[in-house]
Amino acid sequence: MSISNYKLQTNVRLHPVVLFQIISSYERRSKSTTMAVGTLLGRRDKGSDVIEITNSFTVQHKEHTVGDVEQFKLDTQYASEMYELNQITYPQADCYVTYSTYRLS
Repeated sequence: MSISNYKLQTNVRLHPVVLFQIISSYERRSKSTTMAVGTLLGRRDKGSDVIEITNSFTVQHKEHTVGDVEQFKLDTQYASEMYELNQITYPQADCYVTYSTYRLS
């Protein structure tokens, strides 16, 4: 079976409220952090090549530096709880990707 049998192109529709949620999470982040991290939620209709991103939530994290490398640790329990709460109100939504923002100097 060759890979040419699969359609590899997907379109993504991002609702404007999600952009505002990401900007808000960055602006309201702790002063001790340089970025905001979160999860994008949405749905993909069966037989469609369109993913519709309709919601997001911020994931708490801790940042630290090891030598010259900056690292962060996600609170995965918090992320799981937030996903479960979102599933109660909007069960059609799937978790698609984790995003992060970063302030450029």
